[in-house]
Amino acid sequence: MNLYEINMKVRLGPNSGAPAGMSAAVVACYSSARDYEHAVREGVRIGASKDIMFEDIVGPVREIP
Repeated sequence: MNLYEINMKVRLGPNSGAPAGMSAAVVACYSSARDYEHAVREGVRIGASKDIMFEDIVGPVREIP
């Protein structure tokens, strides 16, 4: 398994715990997976479970040694 950093542009749902009036953000997601594609999928899945909807990747996905 490798560790990846993925900067994601996200839309924040009403149950995301975000401050009132905040509807979008760029967040750093850290995910452990066998490759970057699985890391991105896992980050999107976990975010969705917290009412944080993925919109786009910002910059390159970085493998952390």
